[in-house]
Amino acid sequence: MPGASVHDVVTVTAVSFVNGVYWHIQPHQHVAAALWFTGTFLVAGYACAGDLDTNSREYRAWGPLRFIWWPYRVMVPHRSWISHGMVTGGLIRALYLAAAITVITVISVWGIDLLGQHFGPGAFTSGLWRHTAAAVQNHTVSALAAFVGFMAAGALHTLTDLIGSALKPGKRTQRRRRSAV
Repeated sequence: MPGASVHDVVTVTAVSFVNGVYWHIQPHQHVAAALWFTGTFLVAGYACAGDLDTNSREYRAWGPLRFIWWPYRVMVPHRSWISHGMVTGGLIRALYLAAAITVITVISVWGIDLLGQHFGPGAFTSGLWRHTAAAVQNHTVSALAAFVGFMAAGALHTLTDLIGSALKPGKRTQRRRRSAV
């Protein structure tokens, strides 16, 4: 299994390659969509990919906000279909992050409500989700590009792990042969 620095190099190389291909073949050159894809691909590659279920660089990248991922770390077995599934891994992390943001928003608004600023956590959160849904509907191409970027980074992480694991046993055999000679 490759280390974090290998995953980082693969992430940057892949996003550069994909963006180059996109700009070469895309007739309309939707700049916002390309930026959303690149941004979510990089964020997901560095902070939301498959190793959030361990004390990894991705997990530590969240700094003081890493508490958000603690339940995920406890519940998800490492390299399972939940964390490293080509589709399920990214989808579950995206849904988990949306749920965590919702919970944090509700708790924050509830705390503000207790201080005398009456927002109403339920109304505020449902309004936030209504605005999010409207933004997705009004900017469908960019929203889809962001989602694909997030999912592609997770899939690339899994592919890198699979390729790294497939290559590793051969390297071990070569090392043993050299040391035996």
